[in-house]
Amino acid sequence: MDDYDDKLIELDKVTGADGCTTGGAPSPMASTSQVVVDAEGNGSISLEVPSIDHHEVKKRTKATVDPNKVDIAKPLRILKKPREIKLKISIIFLFCLIVASTTCILVLYVEEPLHYKVGNAMFYAVSREFDVHLNGANITRGLIGMNLPDMLPSSCDPFDSQNLCLEYPDIARLLIHVEQLSGMDCYNLTWEALSHDLVHRDCYSFENIHWYGGGVSANQQWPLEKMNQSRAPFVSGHKTNSFGPVVERFWLASHGVGIRVNDESPLFVSINEDDQKLCFEATYHDSPFPNPKEELPKLQYTLCAAVDMPSVHQKMMDKFSKKLRAVPQQALSKSPMWSVPACSRKSTFNETTLLQFASAIRDSKLGANSLEIQCDYTTSEGDVAFDAERFSNIATTISRIRDFGMDVAVGITLFMNTDSKAFQEGLRNQYLVEDPRSQVPGLTKWKDGVAGLLDVTSSNATSWFLSQLKTLQNTSGVSFFTFDYGQVSYLPVEFQTMEDLRNPCTFTQRYVELADKTNGPVIMRSAFQSQDIPFIVQTIPKTSVWGYENGLKSLIPTVLTLSILGYPFTMPDLEVRGQHYDPSCFVDCLPDKEFLLRWLGVIAFFPAMKINVPIWEYDQETVNIADQFIKFHQETIAPLVVKVATESGNTTATVIRPLWWTASSDPVAQSMDSEFLIGNDMLVAPVLDLGLVKRQVYLPEGKWVDQLHGTTVNGGAWVECEASLNQVPYFTRA
Repeated sequence: MDDYDDKLIELDKVTGADGCTTGGAPSPMASTSQVVVDAEGNGSISLEVPSIDHHEVKKRTKATVDPNKVDIAKPLRILKKPREIKLKISIIFLFCLIVASTTCILVLYVEEPLHYKVGNAMFYAVSREFDVHLNGANITRGLIGMNLPDMLPSSCDPFDSQNLCLEYPDIARLLIHVEQLSGMDCYNLTWEALSHDLVHRDCYSFENIHWYGGGVSANQQWPLEKMNQSRAPFVSGHKTNSFGPVVERFWLASHGVGIRVNDESPLFVSINEDDQKLCFEATYHDSPFPNPKEELPKLQYTLCAAVDMPSVHQKMMDKFSKKLRAVPQQALSKSPMWSVPACSRKSTFNETTLLQFASAIRDSKLGANSLEIQCDYTTSEGDVAFDAERFSNIATTISRIRDFGMDVAVGITLFMNTDSKAFQEGLRNQYLVEDPRSQVPGLTKWKDGVAGLLDVTSSNATSWFLSQLKTLQNTSGVSFFTFDYGQVSYLPVEFQTMEDLRNPCTFTQRYVELADKTNGPVIMRSAFQSQDIPFIVQTIPKTSVWGYENGLKSLIPTVLTLSILGYPFTMPDLEVRGQHYDPSCFVDCLPDKEFLLRWLGVIAFFPAMKINVPIWEYDQETVNIADQFIKFHQETIAPLVVKVATESGNTTATVIRPLWWTASSDPVAQSMDSEFLIGNDMLVAPVLDLGLVKRQVYLPEGKWVDQLHGTTVNGGAWVECEASLNQVPYFTRA
């Protein structure tokens, strides 16, 4: 440091950073420097440092910047503050926008469910809803595959716009095929089970839609949502808690929808059993449907949609049913048919009492064209012949009855009591329904004994039976027969017939075909797939009560149901336990006067009348009113029925029609169960309540003539009509 101090160079100017000198007066703080060089060339610098007033410097520094009092970052913060506020506002706004958007998504967005489109229908895989659309509107909704576990299906072939194939592995397969016909879309649905444990179950809602059809039952109502029917095999039966003697696998809905279930599906049906639904099941478990090959069950049906009910009815009947080949004019002209009241004491019924009953009909001067001997004329059930002891001169007796202007019919059943000659002959020649476990007849309880049944699927058995009927006609003078008890429920629990029956209702069908081979008019109680045969269907015998419990109010729903199932010619039947030749029961068992006259008033408007009540046992007013109704039927209704049936011969239009037939979109017409149409131009509204002499009548759109009072009434409204016991309100189109 000393060497350094000795070598002073005098600097008079401040040197710039680039080595250039800068002129100007020295500052007060500047130092004076001097450079000295000796003889050898060595130099030194001497530097004179001026004295510094530190107090002054401190004072100036303190006055200029005091870190304790002056915020030197304030200018930066002033510049930053507006930018921070804007950033915070932007962040808050963005946060609110995200929250609002998320909320809207959660509230408004509904994830599109997994669905499959086939034709104009949609199947939703998760909920298993099957929605059918027509002209852009959802016309029906089904919940199908209800017994499947919660799982999603996989697609299988075929799979395109007209076909849907879905498989639930190891459980079931669903096939839907679309047919687009003229004016109608049809969906063929098939559920194939892949396991014996699965019971297929498809249901269709009653919500905002009315359903009709299927079959008749004792407590029939209209539409079907008014009924309750527990799950039962869909076969013809006789009990009040099952389906009745006429069943067809055809249902119709008010939005222009129809369902036809395949004949070979082992079908069970329930109505309102669990919630408001019409449900179909297919299973062989605890079932009357035979399954000798241990096949897996299938539920197969066709659902069709058209613009309205009459359209879908006509098109589906054309597609699935046989067309009526003739109108039974002779049978209709024989109406009314009188019937010997139900027999309760066989010993009291003989030739004498039969002739007395026929003579009483003649003497009453009440119109009669035929007389039915319904039961207990044989020695033993199954022997198609009159008891020789009680009817020793039957040919003469029947001849006298025919002189009264009445043909004679006898009731026929398929039962042969084990003590009858017919049973022994049938057993020898294998004419009887057999037990499938061995070569013995299948026996069933019948009345007070045990009986076998004729095998109507065997051509040999039916030929033999027809010969028995022909012999009876030739020996007694009987004109025709009425056939009863053809329901499946009367068959043995297990049975074997000559024809293998995939559907036991085919037995009922063969029974109708047997009856059709006899001479004269055909009158049946049971039917299945027999719309082509011109016969008259007797209803379930109604009891003399006013309500729906197999009473008067169930009659119109029964006839309407039969009509839309393809059986237009109906004959209501009334159950009467007493008879004029059994005084011990007569007074107590006959219906009261008011019920009898209201009953006669209703049936006078149906295609055929049957009377099994000795009307002459009442007062003269009752006889006069009954005579009035009988003549009205013979002169007005029977010809009108033949006319409407003949005009409808080339179509599937019914004769007795529901109000919605001409007013398909009218909600009142859709649910009306106490009025009906004959053709399109006569509306009938009978009184059906005890003690009333008037009723409210609904008239569809149009102008109507009140035939009781001769006034013209505008339709689309309710009108009040008075109707005494000798009157039935009815209207014709103006």
